[in-house]
Amino acid sequence: MIANNLLDAAVHARDGASATVVGNFAQASSALFASAAAGDLHLLSSASVAIDKVAVRADAAVDWDGQLRPIGSSADIGADEYGTPTLPSTPLNVRVVR
Repeated sequence: MIANNLLDAAVHARDGASATVVGNFAQASSALFASAAAGDLHLLSSASVAIDKVAVRADAAVDWDGQLRPIGSSADIGADEYGTPTLPSTPLNVRVVR
């Protein structure tokens, strides 16, 4: 299965291979990333073609940084989940009893 990738061209069969191809974006460019030339492939906020576009898969519940998916309504296409996770609120009025 080839799923939920940012690509700069369509996926083509090679040497008689076959695969299920789903959820990919085949018109990706370096403009989607923080600094593709330097290898920083974190998504930019302007990468709307990739952000919140796919359902979360059990085998991809975290991104390449170990960040939980999704942040937002759906997961992002590619290896990076854009954004900062919402952390739980600090508890108020806590009392510790020994």
